[in-house]
Amino acid sequence: MAYSNYATISATTLPDLHPPETPVFLTPVVGSDRVILSWDAVANATGYSVEYRTGSGAWVAGWSGAKTKAIITGLTPETEYEFRLKASNADGDSGWATIAVKTKAVGPIRIIRFERISVVTPQETNIVKGG
Repeated sequence: MAYSNYATISATTLPDLHPPETPVFLTPVVGSDRVILSWDAVANATGYSVEYRTGSGAWVAGWSGAKTKAIITGLTPETEYEFRLKASNADGDSGWATIAVKTKAVGPIRIIRFERISVVTPQETNIVKGG
């Protein structure tokens, strides 16, 4: 029986992935019950996640997806929120970026009262031509 001292080895080069860098928040747009968060795209990121909380409470999942903008609704007016954002890819997650935002007060409510509403139709209009 004869044996060979040679072996055939093949290799495949895999992409050199690393977890993405930590994203950076841009200036948020703040309303009384919502916050619009945005950030620049991060190289090699395939998705992003946003969480938020008030005070030192538990983090709540607020949004996840591949876009660079998140609209968080259902917030309480005049409340301080802390938001955090991470980028992800198949190799892992970035660190968290954080930002504190206080929602605005609810604007004044204006009540308009109508005493009477009149509607004039073309059939009710008389046009008098003078001479």
